Amino acid sequence: MGQAEVIPSDWTAGQPVFSGSSEAVMFVVWSELASDLGGVVLFLVWLVMPLLYLVAVGRRYVRQCQENAQAAVWARDEVRLIREEQREGSHDLDAGE
Repeated sequence: MGQAEVIPSDWTAGQPVFSGSSEAVMFVVWSELASDLGGVVLFLVWLVMPLLYLVAVGRRYVRQCQENAQAAVWARDEVRLIREEQREGSHDLDAGE
C-alpha cells in the first residue's frame, strides 16, 4: 500500500487517501455515497409515498363503496317491503267494502 496523503478535493473532503491504489477510488466513492445517502433515502421515500397513498386511499374508497352499497340494498328492501304492505292493505280495503 502506498503512503497516506491528503488530497484537497471535493471528493475526499480532506480525508487521507492512499495514492496509487484502487482502494482510494473505492473509499472516495463510498464516502461520497455515504454523504449523499440522505438524498437517496429522500428520493426513495418520494418515489414510494404516492404508491402507498394510492393504496391507502383505494382501500378506504372500496370500503366506503361497500358500506354505501349495503345501505342502498337495505333501503331498497325496506321500500319494497313498504310497497308490498301498501298493496296488500289496499287490496284488503277493496275486499272489505
